[in-house]
Amino acid sequence: MFCHSRHLLVVVIGLLLGGLVAQPVGAAPSYYVVDLGSLNPAAPGDSYASAINYWGQVVGRAGNGADATAFLWNGTTMVGLGTLAPDGAEWSWAKDINNAGQVVGNSGSRAFLWDGTAMTEILDLYSSPWNSGATAINDRGQIVGWTRGAPPYVATLWQNGVPQRLYPQNDSRAYGINNRGQVVGWTFDGAFLWDGTATLLPSSFPSVGHFAGDINDAGHIVGRLNIGIGLSDPLRHIAQLWDGVTAVPLGFFLAAGTEGDCCVIAINNRGEVVGADATGNGVFWDGTPHALSDLLDASAAGWTITAAADINDRGQIAATALGADGFYHAVRLDPTTLLFVDIKPGDAVNRINPKSKGKIPVAILSTPAFDAPARIDPIALTFGRTGDETSLAFCEGTPVDANGDGLADLVCHFYTEATGFQPGDLQGVMKAKTASGVAMAGSDAVSIVPQK
Repeated sequence: MFCHSRHLLVVVIGLLLGGLVAQPVGAAPSYYVVDLGSLNPAAPGDSYASAINYWGQVVGRAGNGADATAFLWNGTTMVGLGTLAPDGAEWSWAKDINNAGQVVGNSGSRAFLWDGTAMTEILDLYSSPWNSGATAINDRGQIVGWTRGAPPYVATLWQNGVPQRLYPQNDSRAYGINNRGQVVGWTFDGAFLWDGTATLLPSSFPSVGHFAGDINDAGHIVGRLNIGIGLSDPLRHIAQLWDGVTAVPLGFFLAAGTEGDCCVIAINNRGEVVGADATGNGVFWDGTPHALSDLLDASAAGWTITAAADINDRGQIAATALGADGFYHAVRLDPTTLLFVDIKPGDAVNRINPKSKGKIPVAILSTPAFDAPARIDPIALTFGRTGDETSLAFCEGTPVDANGDGLADLVCHFYTEATGFQPGDLQGVMKAKTASGVAMAGSDAVSIVPQK
């Protein structure tokens, strides 16, 4: 066994599995830390991140035990989601958020869906309250979790509010769902994949059980494998990837979740994995495991990443960090190479006519850790359907706050005809370099005007 400098515990898988060790795919990214703040700045306390969507919105819980409150961080502010009426005194916890901003989780022992305005209860298989939990939601609005009944827990899928049992026997729970409607979870029989019918997943090593915690749109699954060292030994939950063909250990021990939960682990559509290891460190895996605290930018001094709950397709991570103030903070980790752009600021649709003779304004947004006007080299900017298009017309000389967050942004304009947009394109890509030569890239959604 070897450790990273911050004691990230890593299994020498070669000793266990005859040399099967995942190989690194390149230099690991570095990250800025974005503190998500507090529900009550006058009385700070602990907060914990659970999930992140493509747009960088984060959900989780603020507080502990009976005082915990589900929150949504909308990009600038942490907002409390409350609890299900009439039980205003019970705790709540937001577990997942989709790209439409819908949030699912638990309010006490009841599953909820928050639709942007109100929290509503999700009834269980038995059409009764108090007996359900929601763990994940996809972009189609399908929700998974569990219903408590007989047997004690039943893996459940909700479609249009209608619950469906996923596993035919034994105690079971569902933890993850992708945009194809494939579901993963756990039963007493082991980890399962549901794709219309339930199938047990293989194990990469003789074990006493395994959990599946998340699945991406390619059908790649992550979870944990329990090896028979001893129930009280933390070195017994091996992080595992099922790639659709084989089961592969990822090279680190996972911290076990709370009773009945899988673990803290997630995978994005780029195949990157994040989690929480058995020694209290957040982990990033891109072919080899890294302690996230070792990947922080110099501007993040004083933070220790203790858990990484989710990662989106931009590479942003929803994490929990111990701050210098002694509190746990829900944070977002932004790759230092990620550029935040807003195409046509103030336009929610970003309509573009590729035949236009005009120009497209694009704001390069600042963050608390990145001053765009000061850091970006305007001469190196390219923008269009691939990001390689030499389309720059000019950049405005005076920075402006383009998105209302109180930070000065850099606004540049690009010749529409030179961007190369085509019918069917869904995003515009910008590539840039900082004044010191660091390459960056970012994107925003576009809507191409139909051509006659």
